[in-house]
Amino acid sequence: MQKKQAVAKEVAVINNALLVTLVVGISGLLVAYYSQSVSVFIDSIYTLIGFFVYLLALYSTKKLALPSDRKYHFGYYKFESLTVMIQAITIFAVISLVSVMAIIRLIKGSDDVAY
Repeated sequence: MQKKQAVAKEVAVINNALLVTLVVGISGLLVAYYSQSVSVFIDSIYTLIGFFVYLLALYSTKKLALPSDRKYHFGYYKFESLTVMIQAITIFAVISLVSVMAIIRLIKGSDDVAY
């Protein structure tokens, strides 16, 4: 019974994080559009990627609560490791993209002021 309560509490926290992340990400996109700020745009994209990572965490949390069955004899605990691996790959991909964009801007040079 305590495990179900803990899972329900974790699901509630993730749902709140989903809502806040979505609102902040969309707000950031709007601010980036009107201010033409690349840094705000990249930050809001990263926030929206976080939204999808939270969706994955929500799915993983619900799977972890399931008992073992014929397909998963030892339970669904590997979903937690897969979720963390996908989160790490996502963060690495965003860092790589931002780094490439920064290098391109340095090489090309620009007279524009970036905020």
